[in-house]
Amino acid sequence: MNKLMNKIVALSLALLTPALAGGAGNPDEAAIRRSYQELMRATVAGDSATILRFYAPKFSGYGPRYEPITREMLTARAPGLTFKSAQVTALKLVRQGQTYNVTAQVRSEGEYDLGGQKMPVVQTGETLDTWQKLGGRWQIVDSRALNAQVDLGGNRQVLADPAPLSPASRAALVAALRPLLRPVNPSGTGVADLAFLTPLAQARLIGVGEGSHGTHEHFVLKARIFKALVQEHGFTTLAFEANPARAQAVQAYISGESADLTAAVNGLGFSVWRTAEIRDLLVWMRGYNAARGSKPALNFVAVDMQDPGGSAALLGTLVPGLSAAAAPFAKLEPYQIDELVKDPAQQKAFTEQAATLLKQANALNANTPHRAQAQALARTVQQAVLAATGQGTRDDFMAENLLAVLKADPQGKVMLWAHNSHVSKAPDALAQTGMGTRLAEALGRDYRTIGQTFTGGSIRATLVGQEEKGMQSVAVAPSHPDSPEALATAPAALVMADALKVPAVREYFATPRPIRGIGQSSTPGAMGYTFEVLPKSYDVLIFTGKSTPAQAAK
Repeated sequence: MNKLMNKIVALSLALLTPALAGGAGNPDEAAIRRSYQELMRATVAGDSATILRFYAPKFSGYGPRYEPITREMLTARAPGLTFKSAQVTALKLVRQGQTYNVTAQVRSEGEYDLGGQKMPVVQTGETLDTWQKLGGRWQIVDSRALNAQVDLGGNRQVLADPAPLSPASRAALVAALRPLLRPVNPSGTGVADLAFLTPLAQARLIGVGEGSHGTHEHFVLKARIFKALVQEHGFTTLAFEANPARAQAVQAYISGESADLTAAVNGLGFSVWRTAEIRDLLVWMRGYNAARGSKPALNFVAVDMQDPGGSAALLGTLVPGLSAAAAPFAKLEPYQIDELVKDPAQQKAFTEQAATLLKQANALNANTPHRAQAQALARTVQQAVLAATGQGTRDDFMAENLLAVLKADPQGKVMLWAHNSHVSKAPDALAQTGMGTRLAEALGRDYRTIGQTFTGGSIRATLVGQEEKGMQSVAVAPSHPDSPEALATAPAALVMADALKVPAVREYFATPRPIRGIGQSSTPGAMGYTFEVLPKSYDVLIFTGKSTPAQAAK
């Protein structure tokens, strides 16, 4: 969702009406006015070649929240996002030598299709474009969103950067943070540097996030944290942001029922999880179970619900008596339901069929083999339909499924492996998540969270607009100098309760601050920040320094 916000701002830089005030007799200003006219028409038409004619090869731009805007972002279409109108209510041209600075107050309106749920988008704000005459043509060399407000489906957020820190304030924060930071080695051994886990481990559920879905350091540290929670604190279950049907292969592998490691890795589903780091953790879990003696066995659970076809097909296999009720869903591909329910007749049919399937599953005799699993799978089918029709969100349902796991095993202790935005107890509103918020509301102190962020480097991700090329190494922008990870010595952990005891640090964190939040796809040089009041979101924040790409499982 952070990419959506940046796309709204990026498009707004191009979608300017030609209603310039003043300078009617100036041929240069007239040329710039005509350029805006052509830019508006080309952007609405999706004419990338024409758009790029007006941006210098060395163009640089910045949206709010420290986010770079590249030439590629100005032409790439954000899936599901369409603009219906754009206008400028005030516009000023100021010549400075061989350049013009154009200040505009921009308003754009459009629609975002979030899995079948169409949400109105309204963006307002001020932009500053710098034009230069290059090769006989006026081109934009720099564009800045001075401020912006985005209203997404009635959820309004002001996208203004925090006030810049002075050099003296920055130096004072660095000095104040230094004694609070606890050194951590992401790829280390033992548990000495993970002592911050001890107070958290009193909880039944710990959510451990990641600043990207493709940072090696975050994956290996999460694996270390899970091992420590198992060996030192009695945790027994690893919950994943993954779909349950294919994850059967993961549980079969770690329990020793199957020796097929490839099937287990593929069972993780999403390509972001099919990495060497997570593969190695599954191997460790299998080895632990084989040698555990009288200790409880480790389990793997998947809490996502985006594959109703997989859930229905497995359901029919486990309980043949439910095959007929599951049949309407059993051949659906992941996400296909999102398109099908756009037809009112199909939406009505799928809604009724999902309710019937769940009713039949819930009515199974108590002695029916796989009864509890069948009921859970039937509910994920219904959840997919409800989410596709705007009657709940993915995060609502992942939280529901995870709470059901805890209810089924009252003594169990679980680590949740997911993205920062999913585990956060108070996520950025534009992230459109909230699983962590719902878990915190339900569990209170029995839900604790760890966030991770990095300073720069590269990640494993798909490139926006080139998803068909698969996962690859993608560079990310260096940290903003006022960001927490730029102020902290890395790698290290910061316990937020300790941070709040220091006035200067407490004041700094009282304002929403950035944390990396890149998902499966990115653009080269993106910051990928979300902004949160971090002590409300996480109990511990870990800074891992430079990111390197997670490695694909072989």
